Amino acid sequence: MDPVAIALDSSRDIYAANAGSIVEFAAGQSGNISPIATISGSNTKLISVGGMARDAAGNIYVTNVTNAITTNILEFPAGANGNVAPIAVLNESGNTSMTPPQGIAIGPGSEIFVVHGNSNPGGAGSVNVYAATNATASNPAGTLSVTPTTVISGLSTGIVNPFGIALYPNGDIYVVNSSDNTITIFGSGTSGNMAPKGTISGGNTGLNDPGFTSAMFPAAFPEP
Repeated sequence: MDPVAIALDSSRDIYAANAGSIVEFAAGQSGNISPIATISGSNTKLISVGGMARDAAGNIYVTNVTNAITTNILEFPAGANGNVAPIAVLNESGNTSMTPPQGIAIGPGSEIFVVHGNSNPGGAGSVNVYAATNATASNPAGTLSVTPTTVISGLSTGIVNPFGIALYPNGDIYVVNSSDNTITIFGSGTSGNMAPKGTISGGNTGLNDPGFTSAMFPAAFPEP
């Protein structure tokens, strides 16, 4: 089944994305247990998931590769289970990276942050930000052709083949770069070919081909 991404909700239920399905486990469970919900089937449009995240309302977002040249972002409503259609399908008309979307994170207003990888330093690796879909189970948005409101990309950014992204409550953006074993940190509102405000790199870090990480906006989670 090849699980590739993980996310939590405010109850600490666990969501794991496989290549073509999403499974949910109740908080505190362990052992050889069955999921309490599974999103799977032809209606879901899930083909090959790259990353997954949830917003404060519990909606589930995944980056999805449908074939060698077609990618999209799928949004499912909170509580989705079974062979259900997404409430929004985002086709990235502004994806100039020509590479599949990987990690995904959701901002406090349900803005969608997606990283695209490229192995060439300073090449098309990017952070693309999209406006919230405002889709709900009772009012789905359907298929949307979206252009990013913000793109962080270019030689100065240090973004090289990014695989994961996370957001901090103050709006800072954390990107993990696989090709050069770094974590680049950008301030809220960063756009274009701007240098990061911080970079974690070097032999002492223990970073070695870091892969996927996706995060819901941390402020949505209560402290234990």
